[in-house]
Amino acid sequence: MIKKGNIEKTLKDLNCLYRDDMTGRHSEYYSKLAHLELCGWIELAQDDIVLRVAKLHIKDSQNLKDIRSSIKRNSSMGQTNFKSMIVEVIGRSGFEKLESLVNSIHQNTLEIELKSLRDTRNAHAHTNIKDCTRTLDAPSTNLARFERIFEALKEYERKIKILKL
Repeated sequence: MIKKGNIEKTLKDLNCLYRDDMTGRHSEYYSKLAHLELCGWIELAQDDIVLRVAKLHIKDSQNLKDIRSSIKRNSSMGQTNFKSMIVEVIGRSGFEKLESLVNSIHQNTLEIELKSLRDTRNAHAHTNIKDCTRTLDAPSTNLARFERIFEALKEYERKIKILKL
């Protein structure tokens, strides 16, 4: 089950550090770290959901091993990657059933937020602070995004539990 605990505390801590930075010299660091921390948490949460789906629906140990290997190779937290990992476990028809159960608001939230985060992460993950050309959001923005993404992922998690294949 995905949890809020550590990531929420990290984002809140980074937000406090950001707000307390009177000189403004370190605010970029806190912003970038909050963004990368959130993206890392999303990847881990998606991996956890996919693995849980696999454990519910896959009985063959070699197939489970293959799913774990696929999860390990995944290095993106986009909606497309999340979908393809779930489809690998439950198939396209299973995914269609899942999406018919998931509230469309959560589906749209996840798609929009992940695209926005992925684009910014890709721009910042492969550069240093000095060479960043895009504006970084304050940690409070990523904390608000986290809440919306958490609720959307929890919706997928809840619906996976009742999914009949």
